[in-house]
Amino acid sequence: MNLFKYLFWGFGISFLGSIPLGYLNVIGFQIYQQSGLSALSGYLLGVISVELVMLYLTYKGVVFLSKQLQMARFIELFSIVFLLILAFVFWQNSSVITHKNGVFNKPFAGSYFATGIVLNLLNFMQIPFWLGWHLFVNKSGVLSRSQRNVYFFGALTGTFCGMLLLIAVLAHFVSGSLWIQKYFLTSFVPAFFLLMAGYQIYSFQKKYFFH
Repeated sequence: MNLFKYLFWGFGISFLGSIPLGYLNVIGFQIYQQSGLSALSGYLLGVISVELVMLYLTYKGVVFLSKQLQMARFIELFSIVFLLILAFVFWQNSSVITHKNGVFNKPFAGSYFATGIVLNLLNFMQIPFWLGWHLFVNKSGVLSRSQRNVYFFGALTGTFCGMLLLIAVLAHFVSGSLWIQKYFLTSFVPAFFLLMAGYQIYSFQKKYFFH
């Protein structure tokens, strides 16, 4: 049950984080439209290959910080601020839907796996994203190796499934996806992050002010 919790956290965090319509999803949609599911699968595998490296590096950074006892309170406060900022950013970004032509209309050549790797290497927002979530997941202590591995597996699976789901929606229900982007993403995802921030605030107060 304990391992399932970390699998759930990894999957849920990554799944929700991959749903908003960013450039990785737009390009994945174009690849699917032009070359089909096998090409899209190669692209997504390239994306999550980079994410695995980022997960490991950012996790190591958080573990180092968590061992500095004098920084513990600051780290917990930062995780609360991070969740609030994340809720605002997701609400702001998902409330504006744009349709642009140009580079996405050009045929994709070469390895789709390599395309996923290169494009996700340019996705610098994943660094603060995972730093913040690692802080949240480790708030009760550093994970064991098995817990960490299950958490990573859940995160990678969540990214793959989340992107695949959104691309499938865009491909088959384009007009409907506009409604999803406008109402679902501007309400449910930010609300989820606000709830997590509220839980963190409650835990912080209970730990430091109500013994």
